[in-house]
Amino acid sequence: MSTILKEVRATVQKCGDVLLNTQQAAAYCGLSASRLEKFRVYGGGPGFYRLGGRVFYRLSKLDEWIEVNFHPSPDRSLH
Repeated sequence: MSTILKEVRATVQKCGDVLLNTQQAAAYCGLSASRLEKFRVYGGGPGFYRLGGRVFYRLSKLDEWIEVNFHPSPDRSLH
C-alpha cells in the first residue's frame, strides 16, 4: 500500500469525510494522477472542487463514483 494511501486512510479515521488533492484521490481510487486529471478534463470522472486554483475531491463523492461504476460479473450459470 502506498504511503499516500496510508496517510489518506489515517486522516479519514480521524476526521471522517475529507477533501483530497488529485494525488491522494488517485491513490484512493487506484488510478494514476494523470488518469484522474484526464477524467477531469474530458469527463467521466468524479466531481471535484476548484478552490484557489487547486483541485480537491470529497472522499464521499469518490466512494459514490466508485459505486456508480460497479459492473457485476455476468451470471454464467444462466447459459
